[in-house]
Amino acid sequence: MIRVRGFQLGDLEDLAALDRLCFEPGISYTRSELRFHVTHPGGATFVAESDGRLSGFIVGRAESATAGHVITIDVFPDARRKGVGTALLSALHEDFSARQLQVIYLEVDRSNLGAGAFYRGLGYTWLETLEDYYGPGRDADRLVCVLDPDPSISTASGGKCR
Repeated sequence: MIRVRGFQLGDLEDLAALDRLCFEPGISYTRSELRFHVTHPGGATFVAESDGRLSGFIVGRAESATAGHVITIDVFPDARRKGVGTALLSALHEDFSARQLQVIYLEVDRSNLGAGAFYRGLGYTWLETLEDYYGPGRDADRLVCVLDPDPSISTASGGKCR
């Protein structure tokens, strides 16, 4: 069973360690960068637990009165494809909807086909390609989700993009 809860400051070390596991140096956040994001006034951070242990987390932030940004979503490799990412993204969608944000965007490494398929399966669509976003020769796709104004309507997988 997946339990999603709000971030607590005591989670920071575990989240930083998971980010280092999920992303290589130069892509992963330093502890201080992650602390900045999880404590940002416009931010929202959710932690997923499975069987009483950390299985993933998501960090997002309102970038304007109408748009939110997924800063990072990290899931332990052994917890992937088990609904953790969907539960985390759904929690962030609900938070952003409650704040009346209308659009969510994120960046995904073009070479990470699994992550791209995951986001597209939740209703995210391609907006643009960002050349060298993750370093020379490492492009990203910027994807966008237009939130459905009726939160009772959602896709079968838990997303709320229209």
